[in-house]
Amino acid sequence: MKKYFKRGIGTIIPIALVFWVLNMFYGWIDSIVVMLLPSSVVYAWWYVFPLTIALFILIELIGFIFSLPPFIWIKKKIETKIVNRVPYIKGIYNFGTELVDSFMTDVKGDGEVIIIESGELCKTDGVMIGILMDSKNNLITLPTVPNPSNGFLLKTTNYEILGTIIGECMKILTSMGKLGGEKWLEKNKYKIRFTKEEEE
Repeated sequence: MKKYFKRGIGTIIPIALVFWVLNMFYGWIDSIVVMLLPSSVVYAWWYVFPLTIALFILIELIGFIFSLPPFIWIKKKIETKIVNRVPYIKGIYNFGTELVDSFMTDVKGDGEVIIIESGELCKTDGVMIGILMDSKNNLITLPTVPNPSNGFLLKTTNYEILGTIIGECMKILTSMGKLGGEKWLEKNKYKIRFTKEEEE
């Protein structure tokens, strides 16, 4: 009985999570539809879908256009000649750019997000898993569990780069170590073995 109950929970929760996220997205797009819809047009629930498709096409189109050399040059000129000369606009624009660059590493061409472990906040021999945000200034984020959107920003050189990808890191954090912990364990085993070989 207990086994079937666990299996049922394991089946329902992922599906429910997907529907919850889709429902939130639908509600957001629906509010935009209601705002843009003329008063003479009768609202229908399916208006969300063509707007969603149009939004994705628009984002792709803008990304493609500003990947072309002439538009890259135009964007840089607008930033340097106009945006960066207006005090408040400059601050808001630069903050938005830095925020996007932090979470979408492909924008800067930095490759994958770098996962690290650090012992800086631990009073014992333990370590904490985190994300390297700025290798030049040694800034790392130590996310909390089970909600990794919260955490601590720390400046330290006391960290080791792991071979773990961001997806595995999020799995470890959101499951509070129940899932994906073996990847972290394998890395630590490798480090211990490597250290012993060096000493020999």
